[in-house]
Amino acid sequence: VDSWSRTELMKRTRAMYNGIGFVRGLINGISRMVCGTGLAVQPTTSSPEWNRKSQQVFARRTSSRETFHLARKYAFPSSQRAVMRGMLKDGDILPVLARTEIGALRVALFEGNQIGNGSTDAKDLVDGVRLDRHRGAISYRAVSIEGGKQSHVDIPARDCLFVADFERVGQARGVSCLYHAVNRLLDRGEILAATTKGIKLSAQIGYA
Repeated sequence: VDSWSRTELMKRTRAMYNGIGFVRGLINGISRMVCGTGLAVQPTTSSPEWNRKSQQVFARRTSSRETFHLARKYAFPSSQRAVMRGMLKDGDILPVLARTEIGALRVALFEGNQIGNGSTDAKDLVDGVRLDRHRGAISYRAVSIEGGKQSHVDIPARDCLFVADFERVGQARGVSCLYHAVNRLLDRGEILAATTKGIKLSAQIGYA
């Protein structure tokens, strides 16, 4: 799937997620069933005391959105559902190990639409990903618009926790879990809208 096709699939899936209750329920339901209230970390070394203390430290740093997420929107448990939802809807999502301005460790989340080549000439990038000769990721490009101007930053793959369901070996980016049903679902929505419009018009206008 080339960059243009993947972007169009993402746009259409997002439109369906926003406008079709079945699609929204499907994506949110799978995310909820997979993650629940959040998968927990459980140390299992031979030292019970170390396990207890390390789990307390981990919980202190990740159970609050103030100390886990760079934008202070998610704690570790709730971020898991957000990551799963983003992967299913957009095809992939990019969690990044980051730091605040004072150097505190945090996690930043970039959605699928924020990863791309940008407006600059980037012949060495494949849909926002710089690949090695084995098609393994070297870096990811996060694109943003500030003050009407587009900017980007290349993030080394070692600092990224890229999440995607690769169906083919050569894929650089993921595609939505609904990519095979996008056109049919759009047709269904358009047919329903046309039928509804016909019923309303026939009730308002007398035809001879």
